[in-house]
Amino acid sequence: MVLDQEEFKENIENLERTILGFHQHNKLAHHEETAKIAISVDDQLKDFVDKSRQFNNNESLFKMDITDYTKINTMQREFQNYYNLWTYADNWYKNIETWMNCEWESLDAEEAERFVDDALRTLTQAIRFFSQREITPILKIAEKVKADIEEFKPKVPLMVAMRKKGMTERHWEQISKAVGFEVKPGEGFNFKAALEMDLMKAVD
Repeated sequence: MVLDQEEFKENIENLERTILGFHQHNKLAHHEETAKIAISVDDQLKDFVDKSRQFNNNESLFKMDITDYTKINTMQREFQNYYNLWTYADNWYKNIETWMNCEWESLDAEEAERFVDDALRTLTQAIRFFSQREITPILKIAEKVKADIEEFKPKVPLMVAMRKKGMTERHWEQISKAVGFEVKPGEGFNFKAALEMDLMKAVD
């Protein structure tokens, strides 16, 4: 077990170096790749928490000195905002593409609403963290992603309203009347088309 713990200690130190250098991932265009790395680091941290408990349990069982692995919890706290930033950024840029262009019947407006609210709340926390740490390049990325989501947020009520299960022919007629031309979901109709039709007027 001692040899296993020595190897475990080295693995912790290697991952700590990765986390300390994570600010070097500072290109928003690489959000997909960086999110994958962030998820891998997060998975390793969770695995380390489990292994540390196993080691401590064995130490207790054999009446050995208990090794202090609290560093792992500290690493988790330090990395959480990097993980949140890059996973939300990656999901945002993938989601917005889907929401704008997917078939109308497959658009999940309620899920979009939840994502937008959760992302803005989480990114606000990340911005505070990176600002306090003066990690400027990452702070700017977090601010850019948050600004993009904030720009989209006013459009969410239209999406939710138009995708309600209770939408009937009468509701579409009311929308058509409000904008001055016929609006009816069909082939080729998606949320991008709805915005291009200036249907925001229907919820003003």
